[in-house]
Amino acid sequence: MLSDRRSDISNVIKIPRTEVHSQDLNETLLDGIVSECNIQYPDIVGRAPEKQLLQDALHTIASTGSGISVLIGGESGTGKTALAEWCLADAVLKNNFLMVRATCEPFHIGMSFFAIQELNRKLVGANSSVQQLIANIYGANSNEYLAANGIFDDKIDPALRREYIMATFVNVVVAKARATSRSIAIFLDDVERIDTPSVDALTVLLSRLDEEKILLLAAFRTDIVLGTKDHNFHSILDRARRSNSNIKFLEISSISHDDFPSLVHSFVNTNKSIPEQFLRRLYSETEGNPLHVREIIHSLLVLPSNQDAARIKQNMDGSWDFTNFSEIWSLPQSIEDAISDRLKGLSDTEMRVLETASVVGRSCSIKMLIKLTEMSENELLDVLDSLIEHDLLKEMLNSQDQMEFVHGKVRDVVYSQLTGLRRTRLHSQVAELLETLRSDFEDDEWEIAIGWHLFKARNYDSAAHHLIRSGQQSLSKQAAQEAAVHFRNALESLEK
Repeated sequence: MLSDRRSDISNVIKIPRTEVHSQDLNETLLDGIVSECNIQYPDIVGRAPEKQLLQDALHTIASTGSGISVLIGGESGTGKTALAEWCLADAVLKNNFLMVRATCEPFHIGMSFFAIQELNRKLVGANSSVQQLIANIYGANSNEYLAANGIFDDKIDPALRREYIMATFVNVVVAKARATSRSIAIFLDDVERIDTPSVDALTVLLSRLDEEKILLLAAFRTDIVLGTKDHNFHSILDRARRSNSNIKFLEISSISHDDFPSLVHSFVNTNKSIPEQFLRRLYSETEGNPLHVREIIHSLLVLPSNQDAARIKQNMDGSWDFTNFSEIWSLPQSIEDAISDRLKGLSDTEMRVLETASVVGRSCSIKMLIKLTEMSENELLDVLDSLIEHDLLKEMLNSQDQMEFVHGKVRDVVYSQLTGLRRTRLHSQVAELLETLRSDFEDDEWEIAIGWHLFKARNYDSAAHHLIRSGQQSLSKQAAQEAAVHFRNALESLEK
């Protein structure tokens, strides 16, 4: 049983601490990692205690040489990702950290070790491989190198292969920090969607945090994780509750009433005071949820009808005039409604690009969008610039070809508004494109991605084949829960 496997996690292969080989590894070691050239502080209002806790964690890492993990929990829209990004900026810009990050996507739920593999890729870099990095750092005859090669050996016992994957991930993290003589910050977002094997690998990393200067940040929705009885992340939260030092649980809520005016001012371009009745009404409707506030403010920006209803005037210089503000204005009742209001201000072309991106996932490459939308690169870039200006998409850190939604909720709303026919067709187009991009993916990731899109496209005959293979691959890593998801979808496909 999986619960038994987790209780025995401490028995995972323990790779001895060895010295790094003395050779020039700078290019290999720094490839794929975010440094100070492409990171900046996000706007954060309030959160003084939370910022202090994160700064204390960075100071402790610097002064003790040991790692710390901070688990950031909160409901949707409370600013978990923004707070983590603020900490990452502080780590990189003020404390000379290197940084890698990954996001758990909805269709990654069935991907065994997806989060870990994604982090490994970024830690290793595009110009190397796991085996090469391990060989360079530990030596080609080391136990670490044997474990790294065991990951790719299909004939190896599944239990041993699983342990090799976990051990190699931790070895890469520890070795990267040791060989570069710099602290490393790792950020995993949307952890409520993390797969069970990745949780086990993180558990192993947590057990070795004292070896190097490592900051591990994880952001998750408490309403999902704490509200799900058997959620796989409970084991790490339980560990945080038992820990008095290197694992901390930071739960954040909506912005306080005292900080709320500053939050609104950060979204509204005005040097004048904002009417108390406007602030009171906005706080009452949003309960201080930053995402909800932002979406309502943005809906005013793009919908003149909302400006008229609220009797708010936007001046030529972009500033706001609240002189004739009316409390009768009908506010969107939810974050989803506010986002929907904003989408009404987009052109058909902008909406088409946004819908296409939402089917691909939280993030999407420009290369894929060009092929899926059949637009020229210049045309697409113009549309993407506009969507960035609308604060719906943003460029991903350390990638010149990846775009992502500014918030998972934005992606969810766009995706939910697709008609069944349109959604099915787009999933089919993505699956067709993935057929031509197999070399861009690891085998197991490609199988799962194409199987999922074919399943959503209702191409059940083709989906079943890939879903069965995905289940078999998950079993080869002893990822029973993930395998069950694939086999269940495969069975449903075969019954159609």
